[in-house]
Amino acid sequence: MSWKTFPENSKISINKQDCSTQKQAELAPGTYLVEPSASGYDSYSETIVLERGKPLQKDWNLVQQTGGLRFLSNPSDASAKLMQNGCEVLTWTGLKVEKSLPIGNYEILVSMKDYRPKKIPLTIERDKESEIIVKLDDVPALELLEKKGGVATTFKALVFPGWGMSSVSGGVKSGKWFTISSLSLLGAAYWAETQSQSAYASFKTEVDLTKAEDYYTTANQWRQTALTLAGTGVSFWLYNAVRVAMIGSANDKLKRQLKEEQKLTLNMSPTVNGLALTINF
Repeated sequence: MSWKTFPENSKISINKQDCSTQKQAELAPGTYLVEPSASGYDSYSETIVLERGKPLQKDWNLVQQTGGLRFLSNPSDASAKLMQNGCEVLTWTGLKVEKSLPIGNYEILVSMKDYRPKKIPLTIERDKESEIIVKLDDVPALELLEKKGGVATTFKALVFPGWGMSSVSGGVKSGKWFTISSLSLLGAAYWAETQSQSAYASFKTEVDLTKAEDYYTTANQWRQTALTLAGTGVSFWLYNAVRVAMIGSANDKLKRQLKEEQKLTLNMSPTVNGLALTINF
């Protein structure tokens, strides 16, 4: 008798004897109890009869045990990832109803810009619907501004194009755009300069006057192209740094205003309480 199972790592017992490492067995004619099983799947058993000279091929597809999930978030358009053992199972935005998830332990990672992300443990049980309601906490405006701008961010923008921009308004996408643009232009400028140097080297060794003039003209053309590309790339780089500095300056001003408002709120609180006590007295 030979067999196939789904899932492939299913255990097989024949008359209570483990045959999990095999895909076939030489058995005497007779009646046998075969029990394929796997974690997370419904158990199954079958009685088979083997006859002399009649090989038997069996396929067993076990039924997976599943449960349901109903997910709601606040804000309603938050992004969520369902993870199991470090692997991504599902992703979605907002409301999610999933009626057939394999049983087991999961984690839901919920996130949204300007909100604190959350990690929610989840256990899916057989034939049960798990309801998860998540409320994300918004990040205080002052804390958001602490990450946008400042001397350190401007320094990063000067060290590498787009690095500082990824920390301010516009975020990672804007920073990547500046990085790709600046480095592409500078890379093209370097290539143009190598072409200029190559043409100039040919000019110095060429004995034919006409060809030498052509090489000289070509070398100058490539040099002008290289200078133009390099100038544009550096301009992008400097513009990025200036923009980061300007955003940082504006955020510093907002931070000072927010801190003053916080101080004003704290200073007013005792007066209100004292006034309330006086009236009650």
